Amino acid sequence: MPADTHDAVLSFYRVRQAMGAIGIVVPVLLVGLSLAGYAPLPPALSDYYHTPLRDLFVGTMVSLGVFLLTYLGHREINGIVTDRTVSTAAGLGAIGIALAPNRTLDPCLPVPILMQTDLMAAIHVLSAGVFLGATAVFCLVLFPRAGRTVPTPGKRRRNQVYRLCGWAILLSLAGLGAYFLALGPEARCAIRDLRPVLWLEVVTVLAFGVAWLVKGRGIRALNDDRHDPRDMPPPRDG
Repeated sequence: MPADTHDAVLSFYRVRQAMGAIGIVVPVLLVGLSLAGYAPLPPALSDYYHTPLRDLFVGTMVSLGVFLLTYLGHREINGIVTDRTVSTAAGLGAIGIALAPNRTLDPCLPVPILMQTDLMAAIHVLSAGVFLGATAVFCLVLFPRAGRTVPTPGKRRRNQVYRLCGWAILLSLAGLGAYFLALGPEARCAIRDLRPVLWLEVVTVLAFGVAWLVKGRGIRALNDDRHDPRDMPPPRDG
């Protein structure tokens, strides 16, 4: 391919790899720093907003949001569930998570933990749902699509990883829903020291990171010798 097109393709992959790297490194770094004593280990990832590691958490989510808002993906004329619409939703969700802090509630309280009464906390919960839901759509719907060509062996291997990440996100969301909505205060109180919300959220963010790293051809064992046309950047006029 022409040199300028080759550079554009490499840049396109590098953006995907950057999002994947952030999704993998940052939750590990946050939890690792907590275990090392630099900050308390909170009950949820979002609660890092209220710790000395707030700047790292907020900066990470805003960075992901900006990447996602500027990500065009593949140009598609028809359809609502496109790379552009889903990445925009995910980007707005990521920024909402960062800028609208949640309100940490005692899991032993009899009041349902998702009954947030202040506006910022409600925006936070909505943003988290949009971000994680859009991420699952990427993994289960958009990334596995093969376009107009027969899937290559590498594409089939990558699709398996995408689907595994998508189901990990959905199962984690189901676990979060069960914790918040199905468990009573006594059950939540009994397991609060295990921090189930934190670990389920870590799984979702790690799955996000792995999927984007694979989509950016960041794991060579899953790549083909030739490029999948659907991984090419969208054409630009001029």
